[in-house]
Amino acid sequence: MMLLIRIHLLLLMIFTAGCVSTGDVAQVTAPSATVTASEDLEAFPLPEPDYQRHVIRLPALEDEAAHFVTLVIGKTVLTDSVNNYRLLGTLEAVTVEGWGYTYYQLESEGHMAGTLMAVNPAAPQVERFVELGAPLEPIRYNSKVPIVVIVPEGFEVKYQVWSAAELRVAPQG
Repeated sequence: MMLLIRIHLLLLMIFTAGCVSTGDVAQVTAPSATVTASEDLEAFPLPEPDYQRHVIRLPALEDEAAHFVTLVIGKTVLTDSVNNYRLLGTLEAVTVEGWGYTYYQLESEGHMAGTLMAVNPAAPQVERFVELGAPLEPIRYNSKVPIVVIVPEGFEVKYQVWSAAELRVAPQG
């Protein structure tokens, strides 16, 4: 019995050594060892042949809950200057088994859809960035875990960080 009490006290001491008190709540902190850029990608799969992996590491913010990220995925291609184009494909959010992290996998053959306005045959083609046509869901801002996106070769991954506006009260009346 006395041995069990000593083991319990020892475990309690080990646990509380890594805690920081913030008022009434104890918060567990990570060990002081730093995580390298390659170590934080261990959970994520490597890209298949003809695919590439893009990694977005977000800086820490004071209020990350008030921010989110949207991905802008596309290709720079030659098109006419008149019509609007979108790339065809599906972006799937995949959960890494055993880790719970999410990465994003694009399946696309690079085909485009566009409007059919008449174009002057003598008009030169222009180079422009054409985005994936399907609307992409916003991603919760989290500076502790990288955003990993796997796309076919030739695709570009861009992103936007959005912040919530100050909460306002609607007047009555």
